[in-house]
Amino acid sequence: MADTNLNARVRQALDAGEGILRLAPTWVPRSFLMPGGRLKLAREDLYA
Repeated sequence: MADTNLNARVRQALDAGEGILRLAPTWVPRSFLMPGGRLKLAREDLYA
C-alpha cells in the first residue's frame, strides 16, 4: 500500500514539473571547510 502511494506521489511530482523532479535543497554546514575557501578569497574578505 505504501509503495503504491509513494509511486503515485512521485508520478504526480514528475507531472507537475513536466518531467523534472524538483527537490528541496539541503544545506549541510561543514565544520572542516572554511567559508569562501573554495573561492580563493582573502581572509579579510570572507565576512565582508
